[in-house]
Amino acid sequence: MAQNRFVLIASQRTGSNMLVSTLRTHPDVICYGELFRKNKKRLKGSIKIISELDSHFQDEKIQQDRWRDFLDAVAVASENFEFVGFKLMVNQNSDVRRGLIDDPGYKKILLKRENGLAVYSSDKIARVTGQGSAGRFAKVKTAKVEFIPTDFESYLEKYEKRYITAEKELKESGCKYLRITYAALCRPDGIRKVLSFIGANRSLSWKTPTKKRNTSTILDRFTNKEQVSEYLLSTGRQNWSVEKI
Repeated sequence: MAQNRFVLIASQRTGSNMLVSTLRTHPDVICYGELFRKNKKRLKGSIKIISELDSHFQDEKIQQDRWRDFLDAVAVASENFEFVGFKLMVNQNSDVRRGLIDDPGYKKILLKRENGLAVYSSDKIARVTGQGSAGRFAKVKTAKVEFIPTDFESYLEKYEKRYITAEKELKESGCKYLRITYAALCRPDGIRKVLSFIGANRSLSWKTPTKKRNTSTILDRFTNKEQVSEYLLSTGRQNWSVEKI
């Protein structure tokens, strides 16, 4: 079976887990998580399968250095699927990112969450609760966190710089790519747009097996929401107080 490969380029807390898990429910698609995440505590999923087929890939350094061979092995292990993809964080292995962006054999999807305060709060809550995503039947762990202006500004600066770099590389490559937002992804048409872009049959069944963990009223995620409201007003970002999806 001829395979079509794709890579999802995203940052933490932007809906990438939702997209990966949703794509995996499509009968023709397999989408893996962070194959190039460093310091993985244990081998699991595709990495475990690949490591069993080729023991060289039990070495994380070899996975990183021989990344093309590693991805080829992932594709071989996924031979029953017509569409094979994975998630690459914008701050992971820059050699892999640039190589894949320049490779016409991979379709690229750039996922961004436009509401920076939603990203920041979701990240802090995930760190406090230890829950990065929740399945449809999982109990959602909730928490309120403190807003620290200097911490947020530093976080937002790094977040935006990473996307500026990635999008610059994508544009310079000359390869077609799909830029999609978290808000668009939360609508059925957003998932269908991704399926159409990678070439999968959008009329076949799929479902979203995860559920939203945090409130769409972003101010309610903080212990000091009055301070957050004042900060947003002073910086002209009042629209970030609520995430409309």
